[in-house]
Amino acid sequence: MFESLSVIILAANETDTLKRTVRGVLESEVYDEISQIIIFLKSENCVSTKVAEEILEETKCSKLELQIQKSVTYEDAFSEIPLLVTSSHFVIMASDGEMDTRTIKDFVAIAKQKPKSIICGSKWHKNSVVENASFIRVISSKALNKFAALMLGVKAED
Repeated sequence: MFESLSVIILAANETDTLKRTVRGVLESEVYDEISQIIIFLKSENCVSTKVAEEILEETKCSKLELQIQKSVTYEDAFSEIPLLVTSSHFVIMASDGEMDTRTIKDFVAIAKQKPKSIICGSKWHKNSVVENASFIRVISSKALNKFAALMLGVKAED
């Protein structure tokens, strides 16, 4: 059963996009359904740390917290995330501005209908806004998405 949502925002070297991402979450149509917003920082010394501390001070949002990654690698850090979550569901998003925060409401709606589902979003959804993506990056990302769907035997639709 859906009870509440935690939003985990991965950050390492983002500044302006981190601010926009957090602001988007704070302005989400489903903000009341969000119980926890974690800015998950790559290290204490990463570029995003100072910005995250400023955001925390400026917003004074009781739902917002900072966590420093304990693992060395980015991949291993994903095993830490479930241990931080205090809600029934969670969304992981990068702070690079490639995921439209307005889609959080869509994830919540699906989680309420199908609470045991794993819901994956895509920056290539028709309503998403991907800023400054080069042509080669767009083609490479779409090709990788199609290849992964084929290899995993799933129907991936954005």
